[in-house]
Amino acid sequence: MSKLSLQQLDVAVKAYFQDQLNKALVISHDLPEDPALDLDAEIDGLRNDIVRLTTALKAQSFDPLTVAEADEIIQAQTSGQQATPIDLVNYARRGVARARIERAKYLVKALSGDYAANTPADPLFAGMQPEDFDDELVVTPKLLTVEGARQRFVGMKAGTEWVRKTELDYQRVLDLATIVIGATKPVSLISTDDVKAVRDTLAKLPSNITKAKGNAQKSLATLISENPDAECMSPRTQSKYFTMFRSFLRWLVDEEDIPKMPGLTIKVVGAAKNKAQGDRYPYSKEQLGSIFASPLYKGCSSRLRRATPGTEVYQDGYFWIPLVALYSGLRLGEIVQLGTVDVKQDGDVTYFDVSLAEGEDKQLKTASSARRVPVHAKLVDLGLLTYVERARKLKKVRVFYDIEFGKDGYPSHNFSKWWGRYARRTGFHTEKTAFHSFRHNFTDAMREAEVPDSIAKSLVGHADRSVHANYGSGASIQKLSDHMNRVTYAIDL
Repeated sequence: MSKLSLQQLDVAVKAYFQDQLNKALVISHDLPEDPALDLDAEIDGLRNDIVRLTTALKAQSFDPLTVAEADEIIQAQTSGQQATPIDLVNYARRGVARARIERAKYLVKALSGDYAANTPADPLFAGMQPEDFDDELVVTPKLLTVEGARQRFVGMKAGTEWVRKTELDYQRVLDLATIVIGATKPVSLISTDDVKAVRDTLAKLPSNITKAKGNAQKSLATLISENPDAECMSPRTQSKYFTMFRSFLRWLVDEEDIPKMPGLTIKVVGAAKNKAQGDRYPYSKEQLGSIFASPLYKGCSSRLRRATPGTEVYQDGYFWIPLVALYSGLRLGEIVQLGTVDVKQDGDVTYFDVSLAEGEDKQLKTASSARRVPVHAKLVDLGLLTYVERARKLKKVRVFYDIEFGKDGYPSHNFSKWWGRYARRTGFHTEKTAFHSFRHNFTDAMREAEVPDSIAKSLVGHADRSVHANYGSGASIQKLSDHMNRVTYAIDL
């Protein structure tokens, strides 16, 4: 078989763009006639897409849709019978990204009523125009089945946007939804009644059933059928699973496989009330005082008896992790997986590089979780950087190398269990607080210090959904550090 060439890829990408342009022509005629849509919002969304795709193209960092479309083009050219060099794969992805940018530009002008010189600026697509209306394109729906959509959705998200635990949860929920709705049903026919049926079926799930021995690999449908008389899970957990199902539906809308969200107003009964009851609180001033006056910080009897008062203070992972949480807002999972290479320097600022480093077995909760978090001056004063340097000299990969991985494969598992036991033994445990409470304390402390909302979101790794968030590269590390060091607590360290 002959080697795939750049010329072949150019021809294939042009064909892909032609198809996209034809669909854009139909959309530009049909969309303005839909009274349920906000045309200005659609145009703004397209403009944001252009900025996002252009930025990604510059960085050679492609979203899952671009990757999937490029892979389909390559497979069509090679029939899946030969491996494609990475440079050709990236070339195809760049071509798809360029095509998506030009399609969005075409739609912005067409939907804005501006038809003057509405031709591609990209030289690869020079002179290309939509073809005549294709009746088949207009009237024949895409018969994508629920099962087909489920496979494609999981395939795009798994390994890119989801950690393994999240992937398993989504797999279970969507397997159940596929059974309830029907695997062969076209997604275009998913109705409000189908959404209600999924919600009502989730309500029958037994409480904590997936944690029982032997149930880890069973489907949700099987667990329901095997435990008809069991106590049902809380509305909060039902809402978590139902939200995953709704994310699947929202993705179908984004992919233009369905015109709008079915069952948009359907909710889990009791979820809002249960959420308020189940939320974690920050540690109180008294609890913080108790934590940092406990044997872990003032002297314990031995490494194995940290909760027993004594004369020994061990500045190891158990000592530092709560302090890092309080003075950084990092999640426990982000702290325990920090590598010694993740403590970096930019000018005068030392920072934690919270990211998926190459070669590391790491997990991030969301894409916005990747960020640079300055090391608080208090942590520096207490000697954290000396501890990090010692770990480097010992050639340790992780900063907190003494915290071993749990049975679930997560390094946070063992520490979380240990912290719960320590809290009970030393007296600061309550039902409404846990290690994650430190993150709430940090958020409250930023609010008290009047840290701007955009800076606060950057520091804790929350997505900024404001209009201006898509522009520029964000605050400088020095600015982040200045605001970070405004965070203080009334505790004795």
